[in-house]
Amino acid sequence: MAKLDIDADKIKVVGEDLKIIANDYNKLITDLYNKISQIEQSGIWASESGSGSAKKFVSNVMKDQPSALALGSDMKNLGNKIISYANNINVISDSKL
Repeated sequence: MAKLDIDADKIKVVGEDLKIIANDYNKLITDLYNKISQIEQSGIWASESGSGSAKKFVSNVMKDQPSALALGSDMKNLGNKIISYANNINVISDSKL
């Protein structure tokens, strides 16, 4: 039978790092979209009419926010699965078959 060496603790650290990256990513994305949504109110770019270019830009960009945030959620879920995998490896390795 082959012997398999796995450092599950290192795998777990990678999962926890991924969760931290996901949280940082979501904060940055949220801040970015908050700034974009305030383009007209802050005076960066204003439309002269209700259908002006600034309004169209903000409207179109804001449609992408859910998918951008979903990426962060998916990264966090992946981190949780990696941690779970590492914990399961440790449980299995501590028991003898």
